Amino acid sequence: MHTRLVAVLFCLLAAVPLISQTGKMKSSSANSNFDQLEAQFMYDSLALSPVNASQAGYHKHTDPATGKVIELDAALDDLGPDGLQAQRRFYGKWQQTFRGVNRDTLSKERFADLQLISDQIGFQLLELEKIQSYRHDPTTYVEFIGNALFLPMTQSYAPAEVRMGHVLSRMEQIPRALDEARQMLSDGDPIKTSTAIEENAGNIDLIQNTVKAAIPAGSPLQAR
Repeated sequence: MHTRLVAVLFCLLAAVPLISQTGKMKSSSANSNFDQLEAQFMYDSLALSPVNASQAGYHKHTDPATGKVIELDAALDDLGPDGLQAQRRFYGKWQQTFRGVNRDTLSKERFADLQLISDQIGFQLLELEKIQSYRHDPTTYVEFIGNALFLPMTQSYAPAEVRMGHVLSRMEQIPRALDEARQMLSDGDPIKTSTAIEENAGNIDLIQNTVKAAIPAGSPLQAR
């Protein structure tokens, strides 16, 4: 549901191995500290939205508080008031953290990363606090569910049966997600509502045909 930020995080995710390697060899302490902040923000923000994490190719997250490894591809985002409040707190905290970075000490590449992240955090807060598409556009929820189921089926991060288990786990959480969507939607343009109904037919077909056909014969998954 946050396409622009996902694109930014995907680019940063691809750059992490290079950043950490060059940082160890020749970066200043300030640059190395920024690398750590950048990586923590990137991974924690993806963990905040498991469906976005699937899209970015981030599949397991270690909760820093408990040490528990979370299978992100088996989880659905919290779309309700608690989830939105958690996002506001998260991005507000990180906005203050990045504002405290001394830009004069950063390399040009890291300065560009900082500006990009800061802009995207500002956009996320604008969406959450002012634009609030989640209150007015039902298509965001329909597309969210479609992506949640489609992404694990089409990626190769684990054997097919494991990925299908993730899909079924997400399917079991759809009623909860729909209840949260109903709480958040306050109005909707008739055209968007009609579009959402049409798009949801694709989700139904995905579940009734594609998902069902992808479960291996004799698999314990058939009993779920």
